[in-house]
Amino acid sequence: MNASLLRNPKLVTAALVALGLGAALSLAQGAKTAIESSGDFQWSPSRLLAEGVNPYEYYLQHGKGGLLILNQAPNYLHAIYVLLYPLGQMEWVSAKIAWAVINLSLSAAVLVVFIRAARLSRRAGFVVATFFLCSFPERLVIGNGQLSLFCLFFASFLLYETRASAVWLGLSYMKYSFAPPLAAYLLFKQGPWRFLLSLVFATLGFVAFLLMQPTHDLITLIAEPLRVNLVATPIGAADWMSLAQFFQRKQSGGMLWLISVYAVPAAASLAAGYYYAHRSGDRLIVFSALSVVSLLTFKHMFYDFVFLLPAFAACAARPDHPASRLGFACVVYFWLFLRALAVLPSIAVRWPLWLHGVNFVVLCLLLVAIERLRRESERSITASAA
Repeated sequence: MNASLLRNPKLVTAALVALGLGAALSLAQGAKTAIESSGDFQWSPSRLLAEGVNPYEYYLQHGKGGLLILNQAPNYLHAIYVLLYPLGQMEWVSAKIAWAVINLSLSAAVLVVFIRAARLSRRAGFVVATFFLCSFPERLVIGNGQLSLFCLFFASFLLYETRASAVWLGLSYMKYSFAPPLAAYLLFKQGPWRFLLSLVFATLGFVAFLLMQPTHDLITLIAEPLRVNLVATPIGAADWMSLAQFFQRKQSGGMLWLISVYAVPAAASLAAGYYYAHRSGDRLIVFSALSVVSLLTFKHMFYDFVFLLPAFAACAARPDHPASRLGFACVVYFWLFLRALAVLPSIAVRWPLWLHGVNFVVLCLLLVAIERLRRESERSITASAA
């Protein structure tokens, strides 16, 4: 019955049209919100830097409000404010429209990258693209003016193994919660020199920031983004760090707190980087696994789940595999189901702890599905080599 429905050209066409309309409406809603709000867009910290003010010091002294509008806490690396310096010199209305256009362009770019990496047919690529563009995380990134798509695009350079790709990969470190597993994999897979190359943009950005904000206290300047992050970043959506912070909140700052909140995610990222660097398999699948490890270990908000696009594309390349079906279900859970669940009054205001736990388990299941696909691709590579 299901197979006959899928072979019905009229039903298939109707489904594809519905997906296309849904994607268009979702993008329109995201663009509308971006023009009206762009609450997380890092314009005001960049504006402060353009006016000769250290945005980190301003936030640490004054907190939210004042010259830091909406939710624009400066909790990213120094280099991002140097990169956004031209937008910081623009007026607010013009800047947020420009950033919305950049994010829409990045949406198209990451779809092209991962659909090509998965070697999908036109129809399969269309389905992946429309599901992604319909997803709530994608809409949030566009509407809130977030950096997640920027990081995903430059993180995709990990799919390649050249000196130039290592340099470009470094731009994904600007939102440093994504960096640990990606950097660990690069270090163990391509060696220390490639790892050092990936730090070029972060280093140059820090030097440029230092030239604009001269100080002799380099340690304080290096630590300022982390200090802001400790204060400004709320509990994440499905990660170990957030769960550990909740359960260890009474011991905040103690040794056990530091180990569970910071040391465990760091160690897990190093272990994942080492493990996948010493395993063969499809590069897209490996990249998908590293993306999920990042979402599992370090604090991430819901919009960061655009990083599930590689996993969705990898599953679409093997749609009949049982692991792919599990992967599809997990991604759809995060992209569509959780948004529908948020209409419940008890969840709309604040996600309960049990839901964070469920989200963590679903991410673990997705990682299991991806690992099964990786092992299958590893066996195929070994068989073809023999």
